[in-house]
Amino acid sequence: MRTPATRFEDLVVWQKAHQFVLAAYRLSWTFPRSETDGLSSQFRRAAVSIAANIAEGFKKRGKADKLHFYNMAQGSIEESRYYLILGKDLEYGDVSESSPTVHLRRQNAGTASRFPKAGNRWQSRYCLSGYTPIMADPIGLHEHAIENLRYIRSTMERAGAFTAVPGWGGAAMGAIAIAAAFVAAREQEPAGWFQVWMTAAPLGAIAGAISVWRKIQRGATTHIRRFFLSFSPPIVAGALLTCSLYLRREYSLMPGVWLALYGTGVITGGTFSVRIVPLMGVGFVVLGGVGLFVPLEWGNWLLALGFGGLQIVFGLIIARKYGG
Repeated sequence: MRTPATRFEDLVVWQKAHQFVLAAYRLSWTFPRSETDGLSSQFRRAAVSIAANIAEGFKKRGKADKLHFYNMAQGSIEESRYYLILGKDLEYGDVSESSPTVHLRRQNAGTASRFPKAGNRWQSRYCLSGYTPIMADPIGLHEHAIENLRYIRSTMERAGAFTAVPGWGGAAMGAIAIAAAFVAAREQEPAGWFQVWMTAAPLGAIAGAISVWRKIQRGATTHIRRFFLSFSPPIVAGALLTCSLYLRREYSLMPGVWLALYGTGVITGGTFSVRIVPLMGVGFVVLGGVGLFVPLEWGNWLLALGFGGLQIVFGLIIARKYGG
């Protein structure tokens, strides 16, 4: 059973990156002497940067800091990939598709894209209890290369996946909305229905704010600031329209307006987030469009489906895959 990593040498992803560094040095020794201060030096530097950034990121406490170094490592993987392409075109050494170094580079890239949440859970999942330097011969590297490269690349890609949208907070908002829909459905007057939802709205906002605050504590302020700068204008417009509709007693239009503008805010805010966020926004906009043309009774259940069902489903996905 794997135990939590206490040092960067315990990480499987670092071990595979270190193997690539050793293979890169062995390959660069076959380059012409004229490349000592050119391609040989640059290739070695890029290879070392992969393992070095993983090691430095391991000790960083804030999630944003960890992601910075893991993304740097991912960039170095692509830089190394170019040097391999250049070496092949210049006919330097053995950089063919079947060479050990090329296979190992792919293996490292596979690992690099699979960094999950850059936190303690990642350190526990992608580590071994100890580390023994691996000085495999070319045959051994050739046999295990493709697997290593895919492992590192997939780990690194997941490291860059982050969203300011609350996951668990979103699921809590959904539960509040479903409860509000059932309570509101029992109201005989539209004014009573409106009061129920106006009571549920701040409760849901508080649940979401708590979840967002936890992300701020992890150092994700840049992502969150961008999201809310884009998310806020449609919400402000929704609040103004709600006041106007309330004064006109046009309650039947409210569910459609709320869903459509909330969805618009999620889509615009999701521009700076993971792909699943704009997809959630599209779902809200579709429900909002339907809500504009149905009676209030139907609109109430569309609110339950949107603010309840969509928030819970997407909230759980976000919490599971992207943290919080």
